[in-house]
Amino acid sequence: MIRNEIKFKIVLIFIVIIVIVGVLSLVIYNYYFSAPAYEEGGGKLFEFYLPWDDSEGTFVSLSDLLDKPAGRFGHVTVGSDGHLYVGGKRVKFLGVNICGSSAFPSKDEARKIAARLAKFGINMVRFHHMDAPWESFNIFDPLSGGTRRLNENALDRLDYFIAMLKENGIYVDLNLLVSRQLSSADGLPSEINSVSWKDQQILGFFFDSVTNLHREYARQLLTHYNPYTNSTYADETSVAIVEIVNEQGLLQGWLGGVIDGFPAIFRKSLGEKWNSFLLEKYGSTENLQKAWGALEKGKLEDGTLETFTLEEFNSKTSSAKKDWIRFLWLLEKKYFEDMYRYLKEEIRVKSLIIGTVTSCSTVNIQSRLDIVDTHDYWHHPEFPGASWDPENWYVVNEPMVDYPERSTIPDIALRRVYGKPHFVTEYNHPAPNMYDAETALILAAYAALQDWDGIFLFDYGSANNWNSKMIRGYFDVDQHPVKMATLIPAYMMFVRGDINPANNLVTALLNIDGEIGVIAERRTWAWRLVDGEHVGVQRSIPLVSRVALMVEEGFIPSDALVPQEVNVKGPVYKSDNGQVIWDVTRKNGGVIIVNTSRSLALIGFCGNGKYDFGGLVIEPGMTVLDGWSVITLSVTSGENFEDWRSLLLVAAGYTINSNMRVMEYSGGKILARGTTRLSRISTYNGKITCGRNWGEPPTLTEGVPAKIRIQSDGEIEVWALDNKGNRKQSIPVQSDGKYKIFTIRPEYATIWYEITVKEKQ
Repeated sequence: MIRNEIKFKIVLIFIVIIVIVGVLSLVIYNYYFSAPAYEEGGGKLFEFYLPWDDSEGTFVSLSDLLDKPAGRFGHVTVGSDGHLYVGGKRVKFLGVNICGSSAFPSKDEARKIAARLAKFGINMVRFHHMDAPWESFNIFDPLSGGTRRLNENALDRLDYFIAMLKENGIYVDLNLLVSRQLSSADGLPSEINSVSWKDQQILGFFFDSVTNLHREYARQLLTHYNPYTNSTYADETSVAIVEIVNEQGLLQGWLGGVIDGFPAIFRKSLGEKWNSFLLEKYGSTENLQKAWGALEKGKLEDGTLETFTLEEFNSKTSSAKKDWIRFLWLLEKKYFEDMYRYLKEEIRVKSLIIGTVTSCSTVNIQSRLDIVDTHDYWHHPEFPGASWDPENWYVVNEPMVDYPERSTIPDIALRRVYGKPHFVTEYNHPAPNMYDAETALILAAYAALQDWDGIFLFDYGSANNWNSKMIRGYFDVDQHPVKMATLIPAYMMFVRGDINPANNLVTALLNIDGEIGVIAERRTWAWRLVDGEHVGVQRSIPLVSRVALMVEEGFIPSDALVPQEVNVKGPVYKSDNGQVIWDVTRKNGGVIIVNTSRSLALIGFCGNGKYDFGGLVIEPGMTVLDGWSVITLSVTSGENFEDWRSLLLVAAGYTINSNMRVMEYSGGKILARGTTRLSRISTYNGKITCGRNWGEPPTLTEGVPAKIRIQSDGEIEVWALDNKGNRKQSIPVQSDGKYKIFTIRPEYATIWYEITVKEKQ
């Protein structure tokens, strides 16, 4: 009897536990995933799709601002001030990368893509990875057995695409060497087959047979005649830029340990050049040993002195270290200068030339070419196991707005060279970072403040499904509604020039010996070569003033400040022209405020705040990410916010695909799910992933709540716009004295709005 009672009590306890767990699960589910459509302190996600082929000339379209056709006023040139000009007028570029087989769309797709790009203000396309070996359709003839014959079908598609871009006012940046996979079928030693495509690029700096293949491809592509534009690429006015090699350098290869792992035939070639260099400098082994203060194996006279491996480098004397680094530096310089001369003098390319990015080469080498280039990503995907493993990866989920001094902005700014155009040809805050709506706006704001010349998001989209209606992966822009929509206010800030360059310029000298010394002392590493930090420029300075490096034999500014004269400290970083403020006064609550006569912006944790811009007041509400959002206002008709006829308002926040699950990396905890009913998500500033589970279409984005007060003598009307930028719903407007007041809400299911002054009857 007692046993039965005990059993009954145990069963009852289990039932009670199950009921409690069930109720708690239901409460938690409702709290996180089934909140009311709109409530104070909450928010709602809704379907928002920007059609892949939309080029309709609606309120949001920037197409009419682009000069058409691209190149109508001649080639892009560098002016005496170190900036870019077309037909005597300065030009800035807002671009995207189009990669791999996406560079070869069908002709119908090409027409639609080009027109859509123009609608969003894109005025340059960087053609990247056209030589990718992982693509079934690339620039090389698949029947040739190697990579020495171009694919006529691919060229025809590329030709037409470039013609359509030109017609829509969009310039072109052609990349030469990105991911080409050489082999013995190309006439190289069989040992080349054991070297990865990325490492093969380093051979071009010292192995002549590989260098010649680089030149051969350049000639084939750039002398190719495009029947749709009636010119070769070497002559084509819409081809503004040619890049020699993507993210590569000889010093980079050595610092990364790549050279030490090359087959003997390639290391022997480098060794021969090393011995010739030392023999020319010292004349004999005896003189060399005196200079180095140490004995080395081998003799200069018979060319047997060995190259320096990365592992043994630290054991060498200071003189020996500097000789080795100088040797590599000179070889790298020779490659880029020889390629530049080959392109300009033999092929007669009219375009401007980029060598590679300055995180992989040095500024004193790259500044010898036409444009200095950089790449940067806020928390690029990491792959703890196999490279690019689609299952085992993560991104760090942090809003960049919380971290000004370790953000991408100082990384980029501290590589600028005075008197040279400055580009950022790859940039992104990769998905599924929950704060990726800040991507284009922060870059554009500081690119304008720093007075750079070109910024590009990486990358546009995927040819296998242009109409995916969802974010396909880490870098997708074309089907990311928020990243695409924010390109429009980014264009206004940067290309239109709404944000002025900072008043002050801070410069520091970085000469050749300085570069070589930093590397010889191992104060840097692969993927982060020498920059302004090595010569005393604090990372805080680019947040306030313009920054540039002076290189050897380069331009010298007459009115610049030196780093020692500038002391910039947070938590409020206010630009010296007063137009951009980065405020991290509140921990985990950073906000960037843009305040100009034609562009206003709030980027970051602005929820429940009140921002008074004079004749315009913005009061953002709370959002699913603790008040984090981006809100921009741009004058689209009129001179400024005091004399305007129409404004574009863009308000955006968290974005996710339907049925996508974002999880804590390795922990397995689900942080967010792609659902339309959502009052908040589990914010987590750590490693996150979605593995292969990118969800499904459509993409969902957040409706950001905000109250807007605008001074206006006349009556105004406010419209929620549809996914093409057409009016779809009128928003009530109230009057309060000199202010007109309206509120945007999630139930309007849009991220952009038209504000227009009513015409008097």
